[in-house]
Amino acid sequence: MAKKDVTKPIALDPRGGRPRDKCETHIEGIDRILNGGVPIGNIVLLAGTVGSGKTTLAMEFLINGAKAGETCCYISVTEPSSKMLSNLQTYGFFDESLVKEGKLSAERLEEINQRTRDGGAEIVKYLEKGSAFYAPAASGVQMAEAYLKDEKKLLPCAVHLNGEYGVKNIFAGVPVIIGKNGVEKIEEISLDEKEKSQFMHSIDAVKKLWDAASVIDKDLSK
Repeated sequence: MAKKDVTKPIALDPRGGRPRDKCETHIEGIDRILNGGVPIGNIVLLAGTVGSGKTTLAMEFLINGAKAGETCCYISVTEPSSKMLSNLQTYGFFDESLVKEGKLSAERLEEINQRTRDGGAEIVKYLEKGSAFYAPAASGVQMAEAYLKDEKKLLPCAVHLNGEYGVKNIFAGVPVIIGKNGVEKIEEISLDEKEKSQFMHSIDAVKKLWDAASVIDKDLSK
């Protein structure tokens, strides 16, 4: 968040050391516990079990910042933007006027999604020699490192689905956890109707390609 609304440094930090500039969350209990807010210039890790309220806390921090006219950004790799916005609207701290006034928008996320889809063409534009060698190489290195170092890393990979995402007996690109045992878990993220339709369109394309290849090579259909 912007630095303009930081709290004034206190005369003495009760934990010792020099006073630090703080960014208020505008969540009374949190600001009191943190002695004025989140320290400016730090990366703050919010940890907790599933359902403990991490997302809700982050969302309230975001909304309070937007209300104060600050520039904020919330990034999620598991929640579609449409669902995030609909979930926000159920909380008492949400202010519908933020959307009407253009202070809160999920549209930028769709622009990012589209740029990701068009990434190959963008690489070709800058390299001027093609991009087929770049993405597979970079992806291969990431997967190898995750396996060799047992990183338990979340990566998009083509894996065999057996009921996940409502699909059986087909390889498709989905988010997975890679560690020393290879693909250790398939992460099933929530998809809205548009995303489900786009995913199934990809699945149908893979099936058609497989059927066409099977006509050429009869052994594939065995």
